Amino acid sequence: MVNIAASVKRRRDSMSGETVISNQLSPLNSDINFDVVTFVLDESGSMASDTVDTIAGYNNYVEGLKSAETPTRLKLITFNTKGIKHGDGYSALDDTPLLDGKSYRPSGGTPLLDAVGEAIQSTDSVLKDSEANPGVIIAILTDGLENASREYTQRDIKLLVEQKQKEKWQFIFLAANQDAWSTGRDIGINPRYTFGFAAANKSVAFRRIANSSLDAKRLIAERKSRRQV
Repeated sequence: MVNIAASVKRRRDSMSGETVISNQLSPLNSDINFDVVTFVLDESGSMASDTVDTIAGYNNYVEGLKSAETPTRLKLITFNTKGIKHGDGYSALDDTPLLDGKSYRPSGGTPLLDAVGEAIQSTDSVLKDSEANPGVIIAILTDGLENASREYTQRDIKLLVEQKQKEKWQFIFLAANQDAWSTGRDIGINPRYTFGFAAANKSVAFRRIANSSLDAKRLIAERKSRRQV
């Protein structure tokens, strides 16, 4: 198995921001059925023109996940060239912090590959340190092309994504201002869960990613049900 974490040299000290990771799933036990969702949200300058819609869209996304039969533990990761910011760990949806104008302030460039790599590695670290065995969804939304990653290459991310998809992780990728299907393919994401959207219509994008997340949760539930038969 490819160990990307060992092969990639971390260079966070060269960035102006700081990566802060909180990876607690406790006090959850292994007999509790739930899924974890790591939401990777672009906070670069290109998102600034639709900040209000992005905030509303994410908050509606959190609310929408509550309709799923299987409970969700959610963590938000935002990224730009100031740093990759992790939330306060995986929270039940009723306890998940919502976005506002203070917590979401777009600026800077788009280290998309670094953000996706960090999301995968931090999520993996959480699961290895926990007795729980949840379904895993990584949801990614960006409206800019990769232009600032220093840690991970496209090949690194493709290997990581393909490795985790073999472990039944679900990846969802939404992108604007680019060929989303080409970008998703280049980093190994299943075309079924790759979508493009108009940059000026973030509300539609968040509805799409919400529906895809619910679809992914149903697939995870069906897979678990088959294993129990």
